[in-house]
Amino acid sequence: MAGGSWRGPGLGGDAIEVYSAPEAGQITGHFTQTQEGKVAFYELIQIVPVGKSLAYRLRHFNADLTGWEDKTRKPESFALVAIEKDAIHFDGLTMRRLGPNRIDVWVRIDGKAPHEALFSYTRTR
Repeated sequence: MAGGSWRGPGLGGDAIEVYSAPEAGQITGHFTQTQEGKVAFYELIQIVPVGKSLAYRLRHFNADLTGWEDKTRKPESFALVAIEKDAIHFDGLTMRRLGPNRIDVWVRIDGKAPHEALFSYTRTR
């Protein structure tokens, strides 16, 4: 659903997500968040089989590639909840196709002030 390269607003700046074609049973990707023309952080992403289902997993990195999660902490993981014709729902993350070159991604962000963040993407390739 989301293969290729996507760009759009989110978290008060610009975001880029890039996903590879499936390889060796998984999809890999990366995310870049910029604010005021500078990289704020990165994510390394994988969509992988877990049992008879899927999980969307990621790790965060600062602009200098130092990790947010230490070696003992598991990556952030969102279990598959449902698949619809134009949407895939993970627990805490939803990707919805709005057309051949547009997707919206909603992500639950936990922390001091938990909220949902919207990323509105347009395909760049």
